[in-house]
Amino acid sequence: MLPSRSPDAPAVITPEGMIAWRDWETRIDEAARALAAQGGAGGVVAFVAREPVEAAALILGALRAGVVAAPLSARLPPAALADTIATLGAVMLGDGRRADPARAPAGAAGVVVHTSGSMGVPRAALLSAESILAGAATLADAFALREVDVWLLDLPLSHVAGVGVVVRCAVAGAALAVPRPGAGTVAAIREADATHVSLVGAQLFRALRDEGAPPTALRLALLGGGPAAPALLADAVDRGWPVANSYGLTEMGSTVTATQPGVLDATAGRPLPGRTVRVSDGRILVGGEPLFDGYLDAGRAERHLDDDGLFDTGDIGELDDTGRLTVAGRADSRFVSGGENVQPEEIEAALAELPDVVRAIVVPVPDPEFGHRGVAFVETATGAPPDAEQLSGTLSERLPRFMVPVRFLPWPAGDSGLKPARRDLARRASAA
Repeated sequence: MLPSRSPDAPAVITPEGMIAWRDWETRIDEAARALAAQGGAGGVVAFVAREPVEAAALILGALRAGVVAAPLSARLPPAALADTIATLGAVMLGDGRRADPARAPAGAAGVVVHTSGSMGVPRAALLSAESILAGAATLADAFALREVDVWLLDLPLSHVAGVGVVVRCAVAGAALAVPRPGAGTVAAIREADATHVSLVGAQLFRALRDEGAPPTALRLALLGGGPAAPALLADAVDRGWPVANSYGLTEMGSTVTATQPGVLDATAGRPLPGRTVRVSDGRILVGGEPLFDGYLDAGRAERHLDDDGLFDTGDIGELDDTGRLTVAGRADSRFVSGGENVQPEEIEAALAELPDVVRAIVVPVPDPEFGHRGVAFVETATGAPPDAEQLSGTLSERLPRFMVPVRFLPWPAGDSGLKPARRDLARRASAA
């Protein structure tokens, strides 16, 4: 799986020191043996992705051992963790049990990654070793990831974006950098001399607010996690950040489309090599080498594709004449208020244009008169609660009245920076 490289070259950079490729290969082999001992051929072995170096070795070890690794979030409470393991038909690494061959995905080897669950219960997407490696190799080529480069791992390994960073570094022979706990994004990039980093919009916002100019070694800041505000992109490019806006999803092993680094482009860019993107009746369809094997449930992987082998993402958007994709939002996030269709991502984009707003998400709450009204969760640059009167007044000058939220609530505490679950926020908004 891994290309040849100097055994003494850095494979992993941590705050405690460097792990050379010679030692990293040994750790991956040890992880592969541990997974194979419990997983058998294609069995599912789960573990909590709490410590990034250990989790990264297990993910790569699964591809080598021919088993399915299921990295799970450290945020899962015990009951939810047990339910997830049962649903996967998995065994927990280190508990002494072996995977049941009857519940193993037929011929599978790879990684199970749960979707964000932003519109419902998270689903377990099975990414085969072949799809993961193919997607990683083409992305590494597209962004000129080389053996001398360093990609900062600043996203959780229970998330597809984190898994993607680990695998593409292994494929390209680049070093994986684990940031110092509590370090800001820019500080972590500088400390690791990182050339590449994956970010969500909130991380980029804070980097621009706190630091301004990018670290000199940085050649790519791959921006994902949802549509970015045009003003944020313009500010980043103006300050010299090599930002590439992108669109991706768990079912495609992360990135599907991307813009050119450092070029101001408010779209999500064109498809990367090996990916197919179409828009049918406003819905975004994807396919190609990185496409997942299906959603895993008790050893069975199921997916529903159209006649051309394309997967309906549930997102809505459009392609321009040059093949660039613009993403409008989720089809199932739309709601009706007073007979008017409301796409909450439009409201969120308007809020994100305001100078004190880091990010926002709008959810519907039942209303006896209008059917539903929007409630906005807003993270401010200062961390203070949102000024409802000011935000409502400003939005009323930019949006139709039926689109202006009826209430503005503080962003939930303890957020990971990735996509929040709209269903959970809708429950909070209704309770408020």
